[in-house]
Amino acid sequence: MKKFRIFTILLVITMLLQFVPFASAEGTDGDSISDPSVTKGCKSIDAQAPLYGSNKMLETAQAAMLYEVGSNTVMYSWNPDIRMDPASMVKIVTAMVVLENCDIYEELEVTETALATIPKKQHTCGLLVGEKFPVDKMLYALLVGSANDAAVVLAEHVAGSQEDFVAMMNEYLMRIGCKDTYVVNCHGIYDERQFTTARDVIRMTTAAITSPQKDLFMEYFSTTSYLIAATDQSPIRRVETTNYLITIGTDLYYDRRVTGGRTGITHDSKRSLVVTAESNGLVYVGVVLSATPTWSTQKNGVQYFGSYEEMAVMLEMGFGSHSVTQVLYDGQVLSQFPVNNGMNQVALGPVQAAEVILPAEAKMDDLTLRFNIPNGTLEAPIRSGEMISSVEVWYGSVCVAWSPVVTLNGSRYVESTKLEENRYGGGVKVWVIVLILAVVGVVGYLAVKVGMQAYMRYQAVNQYNRHRRRRDERRRMN
Repeated sequence: MKKFRIFTILLVITMLLQFVPFASAEGTDGDSISDPSVTKGCKSIDAQAPLYGSNKMLETAQAAMLYEVGSNTVMYSWNPDIRMDPASMVKIVTAMVVLENCDIYEELEVTETALATIPKKQHTCGLLVGEKFPVDKMLYALLVGSANDAAVVLAEHVAGSQEDFVAMMNEYLMRIGCKDTYVVNCHGIYDERQFTTARDVIRMTTAAITSPQKDLFMEYFSTTSYLIAATDQSPIRRVETTNYLITIGTDLYYDRRVTGGRTGITHDSKRSLVVTAESNGLVYVGVVLSATPTWSTQKNGVQYFGSYEEMAVMLEMGFGSHSVTQVLYDGQVLSQFPVNNGMNQVALGPVQAAEVILPAEAKMDDLTLRFNIPNGTLEAPIRSGEMISSVEVWYGSVCVAWSPVVTLNGSRYVESTKLEENRYGGGVKVWVIVLILAVVGVVGYLAVKVGMQAYMRYQAVNQYNRHRRRRDERRRMN
C-alpha cells in the first residue's frame, strides 16, 4: 500500500506541473533600464549630451564644462573627460578634507618637515618654522592666496604626514564619485602621476558647495583679500585672490554674478579656472582647463588670460534668458492610452518629478514625450498604480528628463464573464490558477486512488478464482 501511495503522489505532482506558468527571464530587463536623460541628454553631472552640445565654443581651452546645480543640468562641455594637469584645483579637495576632519579653531604649528617638501620658487605666504595659527587662518591662505606652504602645514596637522593626508584625499575623491582624478600631493604642484578632468572638477566643487561644510567652504572660496595676524616672527600678511571675476575694481573681468572661485597655472603655463555663479535662481559651476594666455610685449605681462575670457562666454550662455521649468510632477496626467479588451482608457503619470533648465522662450509645446510601451500596446486587465512604462522628455535633440510612469486608473475586461488574464504570466489570475490546481489535484488524487483500489480488487478476485479452479481440479482427480 505504501508503494501505491508514493506512486499516487508522484503522479499528481506530475499532473500539477503541467499547469504551472514559469516566469520568463526577460521580465528582469526593466530593472536595468539606463536613464536616457543622462546617456542621451543633459541631466546630471554625468550627462553625455549637454543642452547646448559639446561643440567647440571656446577659443583655446583644452577642456571646459558648465553645470547648473539646482536643475542638475549640464549646459555645455568640451572634452569633459580628458585627463589633464589639475594644478591648484587640488586645493579644493585639500580644503574639504581639512573641514571634514578638524575644527577650524584648532591651533597648528608650522614644522620644518612640512616646509621642506615645497619645491623652490613655488608660491607661498611665507610661513616660518615654529609659527602657530588657527586652522581657519591657514584655510584663508590656502583658498584665497593659493599658498602651497599652507597646504602642507594643514595636511601634516590633520593626518600626521602628507602621505597619509594624500591617501585621505584620494578616498574623499572616490567617495564623491571622481573616478578620473588622482592626486599625489596636497597643493597641486605639477607631478606627472596626478590628473583630473573638467567633469571631476565640477563634481568636487559641487560636492563642496552642497556639503554640510558648504557655508565655511564658501567663506574661503569667495573671499578676495584676507589679513593674517602678525606673529612673534612675522608682521601681518595679506593674501589676495587671483580670481579676477570676483575682484571689484578689475572692470575688465569682474562679474557680480560670480560668487567664488579658484585659479590654477599648469606646468606648461596654461591657465585654469573654476567658479561658482548665481543669478535669478540659477546656480552654476563652471570650469575652464588649460586655456592659453597671450603675453603682452609692452608690459611684460599677460594681455589675454584665456581662462577669464572663456569663462565669461560660458556664463553669458548659461544666464542668457534661461529659466528652470518643472516638466514632470506628482499627479500629472501625461497622456491617455487605449487598452486592448479594456472597458476604458488609462491615464499615465510620472513616478518622479523633474525640473529642467530651458530657454525662457521655450514652451511646453516645444517638448516631446516619448513613451516606452512594451509591445506598443496596453492589454487589459490593468490595475491603478501599476508601473508599466517610462517616459522621456525631449527638447529638440536632447533628452532633458526621464521617469518611470504608473497608471492613474485601472481598466477591466469588456466581457465580465471572461476570466481575467494575468498580464505578467500570460495566464489567468493567480487565485483562478490556485483554484484550478486545487481541483485538478483533488480530482486527480481521488481518480488515481479509486483506480488503484479497483485494480487491487480485480487482482484479489482473479487470485481467488485461480485458487478455486485448482481446488476443483484436485477434487476431480481424486
